[in-house]
Amino acid sequence: MELGAAETGLLEDCHEDWRALWEIPAGRNVDESVAFLVPLVAGGYLTTLAVTAWEEAVAAPPMNRDEALAVVKRGENYARPANEGEIFYLLSITPEAEAAISPGASWQPSAADRDVAAELLVRLEDRRVLYNPGTAEVPHHCIQSIVEIRRLLSDALVKASAKGVLSEHLRALGAACRRFLDRVGSDGDDHKAMRSHGHYLSWEFLDALGQLRAIFGIHIALVAAEFDLEVRGELTNILPPEPKAGDWTDPPARRW
Repeated sequence: MELGAAETGLLEDCHEDWRALWEIPAGRNVDESVAFLVPLVAGGYLTTLAVTAWEEAVAAPPMNRDEALAVVKRGENYARPANEGEIFYLLSITPEAEAAISPGASWQPSAADRDVAAELLVRLEDRRVLYNPGTAEVPHHCIQSIVEIRRLLSDALVKASAKGVLSEHLRALGAACRRFLDRVGSDGDDHKAMRSHGHYLSWEFLDALGQLRAIFGIHIALVAAEFDLEVRGELTNILPPEPKAGDWTDPPARRW
């Protein structure tokens, strides 16, 4: 997805703060940080007010999860933890996200949407393109599988509530599929080059596939948490990692 001037400016404005968030705790470099941020901006999950609130949290370390969450909630946006142990994987402005993290929240997902979400997770469990390393060796099969996944998402979107939380996740996943296909193409002209290790098209293909898997992992984790569903099998390989002690502490000083 092409970014407009506003989104590009937002990336530049918040780049250093996101570098602090993603490079230091998770070992990401600047390019990886920006690559992770781009689909969130393009998908509308990151906004100026949310970034401003996060800047305040980042600017005053050390800060625990609850304190950081309180800072962000003071803004006009709402932040949704990916799971109990992580601070934030994405920021959104939906009231449902606020309800999902508020004590004693009254919001409950509809039974119909839960059934749609459960069926989708079962179908995605068998999509090896989302998690199996070996599938990357056959780009044509990967591309065809993404086309089929996009159809599954469209079918699920028809069944889901138009203004529900699930429909937003489905649209974001559909956008991720579209972006992948835009980058690698859906015809067979370049598939042979994509299989050639060292060819720039193979790098482009693997980068596009990695970004798609990361986005799917985030949204699958959120859907599972919001609808109290279990993610099974190898699909769990793309879920965000569980936190460990020391993830948010400064690295030990080097001794030369």
